[in-house]
Amino acid sequence: MMNAKHQQDVAQLKQEILKLQDEISQLKKNQNPISSKNQEDLLRFIFLELSLKFINAPIEHIEEEIHLAIKKIGEYLQVERVYIIEYDLKEQLGKYSYEWCNKGVVSLKDKIPSIPIEEISAPIKNKGSSNLVRFPLMKGETYIGFLGFEMGKYRSSLSNGEFKLFQDLAQMIVDIYDKREYEQQLIIEKQRAESSEEKLKMMLKNSNDAFVLVDEKGHQFYVSDVSVAETGFTIEELLGPVYDVIYDEDVPLIIECFEKIMKHPEQIVKVQYRHKHKNGGFLWYESVAQNFLSNPHIRAIIINVRNIDLLKQKEAELIQAKNRAEESDRLKSAFLANMSHEIRTPMNGILGFAGLLKEKTLSKEIQSEYLEIIEKSGQRMLTIINDIIDISKIESGTMELNMTETNLNEQFDYVYHFFKPEAEEKGIQFQYSIGLITEDSYCVTDREKLVAILINLVKNSLKYTHSGTIEFGYSRDKDQLKIYVKDTGIGIPESEQGIIFERFIQATKPDKQVYQGAGLGLSISKGYIELLGGEITIESIVGKGSTFFITIPFIESKNKTDRKNLFDHDPQFEFHFKNLKVLIADDDFISQQMIKIMLNEYCSEIILASNGKEALEQFKSNRELDFILMDSQMPEMNGIVAIKEIRKMDSCIPIILQTAYTVRDEVEKAFDVGCNGSISKPIQKNELLKMIKETILN
Repeated sequence: MMNAKHQQDVAQLKQEILKLQDEISQLKKNQNPISSKNQEDLLRFIFLELSLKFINAPIEHIEEEIHLAIKKIGEYLQVERVYIIEYDLKEQLGKYSYEWCNKGVVSLKDKIPSIPIEEISAPIKNKGSSNLVRFPLMKGETYIGFLGFEMGKYRSSLSNGEFKLFQDLAQMIVDIYDKREYEQQLIIEKQRAESSEEKLKMMLKNSNDAFVLVDEKGHQFYVSDVSVAETGFTIEELLGPVYDVIYDEDVPLIIECFEKIMKHPEQIVKVQYRHKHKNGGFLWYESVAQNFLSNPHIRAIIINVRNIDLLKQKEAELIQAKNRAEESDRLKSAFLANMSHEIRTPMNGILGFAGLLKEKTLSKEIQSEYLEIIEKSGQRMLTIINDIIDISKIESGTMELNMTETNLNEQFDYVYHFFKPEAEEKGIQFQYSIGLITEDSYCVTDREKLVAILINLVKNSLKYTHSGTIEFGYSRDKDQLKIYVKDTGIGIPESEQGIIFERFIQATKPDKQVYQGAGLGLSISKGYIELLGGEITIESIVGKGSTFFITIPFIESKNKTDRKNLFDHDPQFEFHFKNLKVLIADDDFISQQMIKIMLNEYCSEIILASNGKEALEQFKSNRELDFILMDSQMPEMNGIVAIKEIRKMDSCIPIILQTAYTVRDEVEKAFDVGCNGSISKPIQKNELLKMIKETILN
């Protein structure tokens, strides 16, 4: 676009051209001979006309206009040749850029396109009568070329006026070169700008980040496509006041940041905030803003916006995980303190009353009472240890199922009779309900875990119920077994119903001194139920009682044969074997002596071994043994390896594995190498005799 001075120059040239046209027309009309003065005016008219063309000519027509100009001047002057040589200062060459030749004159541009600058004589500045006249093209103090004339036979010299006009023409050519260079640079810059703009558009389009331009009023006047894709809004909906799309609670924060960047434009402002989503929710964004309002080419606050919603979610999850870990650590610490108390309490009973039994003055009744206390304390401690082992297996995912055919009615009857004396002692009405007749009550489940679930829940009800009723039972609903345990106990506050099944919670309750127990029963029950593919829920009202509801799959048994109850301790059991010869392999001396005392009345000889290797040697020396009782874990050679070696020599001798572990894999390995039965420590005499009887008979 032309500026005011440029427009004024063009207007002045037009006026001079019109004036000269009038003068020349008047001369022609009067048919007066044209004087040298008039010839100069005519030449000046040509130059003015050329100047006007050069000024108005677009860049793509400049070359053509220069060619036409030197042709017109050459024809008017009737010289042999007019040319322009431009200097290439880098290569130190003079190159013909334009040339006009009169008729019959050979072109030097085609013959010699370039000449070393050092061979070119200096431009002639005086008017003289030389055949060769050159006018320098000067850019400041630097030669950039020259305008040359070869006079020939028609013209031998230039007048003073013509000489001056050609000097002006030379300068005009320099100006044209400047214009050409300037406009070419503009074209290049425009192309670069367009290329940069296109690249910027592609970058913005393919960027994972959004870009926003904001004016001095805080209005968004440009948003990239990413913002549209992420927020669900259209571009039109996003344009306008930035506060309209900010989550309401974060608007004050954004106002503060905007005021800061306006007050301190040199600062880069970074902020995390929530951006509204069209669905009514929000997304977490992190923005980096810089003030370019004073830049005339930008005039905006440029904001780079990154979606950190997933990062915020992960951050929240990490915080929750950290809180859970801290809470778990706190609960475990409390649990360990509670375990210490729970284990020391029965241990105190065992050690204390064992010491009192040493007194010689005790009557048989007192001794019997002390022994009963020791036995109950031992059972209590064993329960605690078993609970700890079970919860650790549940937490580690190593707890396994042993699915067998189970008679539900028998198991519910066993639990009822197991707790009936305690319920009667507390004056609580205790009852149970069965939902199937005995023939239909068979299903495939883990019998031990099912009974453990019932025992834990009923025991929990007995602990927290001081009067009223406790009832438990089951029903079948298609392929689901539905169990309930209902009591009229103290109830559970609604705020605590969601956490009573969590590990270690009991240890942190304020009533933990009032009620005995490690507080693992409900956690273990929930773990067993989930392992069986079921779920447990609770309904409870404080002061009125609680009801636990259990649902597990009912897998119908194909063989409804009566199976012996695992928990059935037959009071009529008799052991008729006598004069047995037994090998007991155990690395613990006390365990050896205890089993020896249990079996002493039934055996003629008891052989002891302290490790698997010794047991193997004793077997080789005593092949007439009636059975072997083998501990699983012993030094030098463990029990399973010892059984494997014995089976290589004898495939018939009964072998019973005794173990302090409840890992099923270990027992299965023992059976795989030839074990006939297994019994877990601590060993009860009746259980041991039953196992020996079954093993020998089978």
